[in-house]
Amino acid sequence: RLMLLDMQMPEMDGEALARAVRAEAALAATRMVLLSSVDRRGDERALKRAGLDAVLLKPVGRSQLFDTLAEVVAGGGAEAEGGGAAETAAPEPRTTRPLSVLLAEDNAVNRLVAVKALERLGHRVTAVADGAAAVEAWAAGGFDLVLMDCQMPVMDGYRATAEIRAREAERGGPRTPIVALTANAMAGDREQCLAAGMDDHLAKPVRGEALAACLERWAPEAAVEAGEAAPEAAGEPAAEAGASEEGAGGEAPPPETPAIDAARLREIAGGDRAFARELLHLFLEDAQGHVAALAEAVARGEAEAVRQVAHTLKGSAANVGAEGVQRAALALERCGREADLAQAEPLLASLRSGLEAVRRASEE
Repeated sequence: RLMLLDMQMPEMDGEALARAVRAEAALAATRMVLLSSVDRRGDERALKRAGLDAVLLKPVGRSQLFDTLAEVVAGGGAEAEGGGAAETAAPEPRTTRPLSVLLAEDNAVNRLVAVKALERLGHRVTAVADGAAAVEAWAAGGFDLVLMDCQMPVMDGYRATAEIRAREAERGGPRTPIVALTANAMAGDREQCLAAGMDDHLAKPVRGEALAACLERWAPEAAVEAGEAAPEAAGEPAAEAGASEEGAGGEAPPPETPAIDAARLREIAGGDRAFARELLHLFLEDAQGHVAALAEAVARGEAEAVRQVAHTLKGSAANVGAEGVQRAALALERCGREADLAQAEPLLASLRSGLEAVRRASEE
C-alpha cells in the first residue's frame, strides 16, 4: 500500500493522519509520502515519529514524484537508509528568475510573513506600510511585480493601483503586474480587484505554494524560456484558512479551540522555529495596541473603527495560527460592519482571554 498525504487538510493534517495510519495494525506496512508547501528538513524527528517515508516539497515535478515513489515502494527512502528521519526532497528548480518585488502591507505581522515567504523563494523584497509609500517606491523604478494590500491607511490599495496605472499611461512604459492581497476570499473580491487595475488576487494569509504559483504566472519571460505557455488568467483564490465569514455567527470561539495551531504556525514559518517565535512575539506585542484601540472604539461607540481594527487583528492572528483570537476578531469585525456593538464587550473579553492563552502557549 502507498499513500500520498497533503500536509494541510481540514480536521486532520497530513502528519497527524500518518500517525493514525501507523497506529492501525492492518495499515502498519503502508508506505506514506507527505506533500508540503514548506521545507520540512528541520523537522526530521517529528517526521520520523509520524512514520513518514519521504516528504516532497510542492510544486512537485513528474520525474521527481516518480523517482520518489519508486524508491519508497522498493523499500528505499529514509527507513532503508538506516532508520534515519524521513527525507525532504529538494524542490525542482523554478522557471521564475529572482524577482524584485514591492510589498505594500500595513499589518506588521502579515508584512513579516510575506517578506520571509518571498525571500525563501529567492526573491528580493522592498516593503512599505501604506499605498502612498507604495506609489512613491514604484515611481523610483526597478520592480518586476507589486503585492498590494487592499486595506491600508493614508492610501488604500485600490487608489494606489489607480495612481500607478495613471502614471504608466502618462509615461507610456511597460505595465507592472500588481497582485492584490486581501483577507476576503469571495469570488466577487477578485473581480473588484481586477476592475481596479490589479492583475491577480491572493487571499490572506498567503500560502507559500499559492505565492510561488502566482509569481510564476507573472514572470512570462521565464515561462517562455522554459518552453512553457504562460497562463492567461489566475484561478480563483482559496477560502481563507481558519475562521470564515460563514459560520462565525458573531459568537466567541468555542472553549476547545487551541490557543495556537502548531502545525499551521510551523507551515507559515517554513519550519523555522526561531522565526515562529519571532512571529509570535511580534503578534503579541502588536496585539496590545489593537486591543487598546478596540476598547476605546467600543467605549465611544465607533463601529467603523471597531471593524477596521478587528479586521487587522484577524489577519495577524491568521498568520500565527491563533484560531481562537482570529474567530473573536472576526466576530468583532462583523459587529462593526453591522454597526451593532451590543455584543462587543463580551467579545472583547473573549479576545483578551484568547491572547492571554496565546501568550502562555508561546512560553511553554
